[in-house]
Amino acid sequence: MSNLKSQNKIPSLSYGYTAGNQYRFDKVLGSLTLGGYDASLIQSNNLTVAFNGEGPSDLAIEVNSISFTTSSDQRFLSNRKFPAVIDSTVSYLYLPLEVCQRFEEAFGITYDEQAELYLVNEGMHSLLLEQAANVTFTLTNVTSEVLIDITLPYQAFDLVADVPLVQTKTRYFPLKRAKDNSPYILGRTFLQEA
Repeated sequence: MSNLKSQNKIPSLSYGYTAGNQYRFDKVLGSLTLGGYDASLIQSNNLTVAFNGEGPSDLAIEVNSISFTTSSDQRFLSNRKFPAVIDSTVSYLYLPLEVCQRFEEAFGITYDEQAELYLVNEGMHSLLLEQAANVTFTLTNVTSEVLIDITLPYQAFDLVADVPLVQTKTRYFPLKRAKDNSPYILGRTFLQEA
């Protein structure tokens, strides 16, 4: 980036990245913008997110609540505020155990101890698609009273694991149980919708 900037190939050292998705809006491709950002991809709000100082690229956020919605159900998966970092180097969501257990109940997913993955059977997968299941993260920061909602459709969580993680191809949900004293993380699964 520095070389491109010094050669006047880009106007600044900033960049914009969008992960894209393969499950809605006719398969949106990812995009990378060097020297700026794509303003058409931004939905304005008044929430600012600061680097947390613990790592050179960790963005600190407060998860105010997490809710689950289908065509016939609505419930909180968490209504307790907790800190998290947004980390594009991690694909999973690392959340508190009690929140993971509420995801288990809401989505009908089962935890496989050996693979350390949440598995989704085909029947539940079909039901979640049929019911248009969504998860909404309500976020804020430590100094603001601004709340924003980021809603992820079930399809954002619909992934397939293969060897060596599992013996045969299996649907899984990209959720991990955060270890004691480790940070809660919103990874790429979150970022593809944020």
